[in-house]
Amino acid sequence: MSDELFDVNKLSEQCGGSNAVVMMVLEEFQNQTPIDVSGIDTALQAGDVDAASKVAHSLKGASGTMGAMMLHGLSAEVEAACRHDKDIEKANSLFPKLKEVAQQTLDAIPTVMAKFS
Repeated sequence: MSDELFDVNKLSEQCGGSNAVVMMVLEEFQNQTPIDVSGIDTALQAGDVDAASKVAHSLKGASGTMGAMMLHGLSAEVEAACRHDKDIEKANSLFPKLKEVAQQTLDAIPTVMAKFS
């Protein structure tokens, strides 16, 4: 499952091939992702498409850097729904899948870490 969620080659490349950097970056991603997902949820519940867009943009960047391409794609969709379309209903309809994939991605981190330890 982790291979579907993480492109470990991209992750390693982004970290200059350093396993120590990969581990540090994965730990930061593991800490920040729940905060970002919660931030998107809070913003959507408040109807604040601008705030949701900003947090989704941050999560999109982080997940892209990590090689977490499924999460990257969903974050991009939520960002676009909020930023370009100002469509809170569309963003709300995408959010449950984003939250699910974010959790799956977080759950895969120990397996990914094992590949670099």
